[in-house]
Amino acid sequence: KGARFQTTSDTEVLLAAWERWGPGCLSRLDGMFAFGLWDGEKLWLAKDRWGKCPLAVAESGAVGGMAFASEITPLRRLTGMTPRELGPAALEAWRPAPPRRVVRRRWWSLPEKLPVRHVSVRTAAREVARRLEAGVKARTISDVPVCTLLSGGMDSFAIAWFAKRYMPDLTAFTAYRDERSLEYRLSREAAKVLGIRLVGVKVDLQRRSLAGVRAALADAMSHAELKTKAQMEIAVACRVLARRIRQEGFKVVFS
Repeated sequence: KGARFQTTSDTEVLLAAWERWGPGCLSRLDGMFAFGLWDGEKLWLAKDRWGKCPLAVAESGAVGGMAFASEITPLRRLTGMTPRELGPAALEAWRPAPPRRVVRRRWWSLPEKLPVRHVSVRTAAREVARRLEAGVKARTISDVPVCTLLSGGMDSFAIAWFAKRYMPDLTAFTAYRDERSLEYRLSREAAKVLGIRLVGVKVDLQRRSLAGVRAALADAMSHAELKTKAQMEIAVACRVLARRIRQEGFKVVFS
């Protein structure tokens, strides 16, 4: 459409799209996103159709009205308030100048009726594979190195299978507690079949002192956005795994 870019950043593409179509550009975006944009009069906050990317808002006089971030914890510390998480396909417009006004709406909704197609199992399998590959391929486009998790299960194997097609030097990571475990063995076999590098990260709290275990749990809890049972059960392992992934130079992970 004639737009010229000076970088390879998708942020620059987003700015150009907003300049041309305004909020209407959201329906043209493909994938997950969350962003805040100041147009000179209003602050726009937007999330993708399914609300994959986190975006929270907290209102407080301490910061001059409102603050937003991709994480809840810093907002809580900054404002002393409980942040509000924006939902899927959320679009909000904040006008700070008097009269102060906030407009909230959904910019997309799932159709009430979806077309029903009667196809064979073979056709359905091919369509799933086609869509999965397209989704993985789109997410290999990144300004930073990309890696993947590989547990040996079907879902992570399928993602790694397609990712390898577009990233020949793909690196995979897996966490384990026991080298003899079935899951760790399967992850190694999967990496061998795929022909990719696998980094095994051992998570072992049994050899730590009680103080060490408490410190690891406290660290995990301080970074967990939602203190749910499901999050806390994997929080320690995720922290250890994430730290190793970052040490290896990766910032984006297929999961």
